[in-house]
Amino acid sequence: IEIATGTYSIPVALSVEKGVTIRSATGNRDDVRLVGNLSDRMLRIAHVSAVVENVTIERGAPGVVLESGVLRDCRITACTGTCETAGCKNTGGTIARCVFDGNAICKVVNGVAFSVSGESALATDCIVTNNGSYAIGNEQVYGNNNHGICCGGMVAAHDGGTIRNTLVAWNSAGDA
Repeated sequence: IEIATGTYSIPVALSVEKGVTIRSATGNRDDVRLVGNLSDRMLRIAHVSAVVENVTIERGAPGVVLESGVLRDCRITACTGTCETAGCKNTGGTIARCVFDGNAICKVVNGVAFSVSGESALATDCIVTNNGSYAIGNEQVYGNNNHGICCGGMVAAHDGGTIRNTLVAWNSAGDA
């Protein structure tokens, strides 16, 4: 399925439950923007043969829930969350060559940009930059350690999840 160049408002979550490939018609992720309303996840990928590639996903809460399949060559930006991952919560798929920027969350308990959880969950060759976590009230939030209320930083791997060859730079943690 090729998506024509444009910005598309996505009022409800999209769910990919079949072995299809969804991509920008031009192959450039900047040409197709899927824009949410910051109140629900933008995209759920839940089929082992499903591929979403070369699109920008923005303003989701979170941007993507990846249960299986592949998220590749995408930009995930301006997404948010209150306790869980803002960019992509990966519980069994592959995130490859994606850029995560401008995502924000409070009370980090996973990863701000993405988390990988489970033996088959993988993130590889990604860039994680200019994301942030912040405190609400007097609570402490830490960007890249496991102190206080936090269990993760900008990215998080647990329960067998794997992160490799990923650049994590210029992110921040602090007050709102």
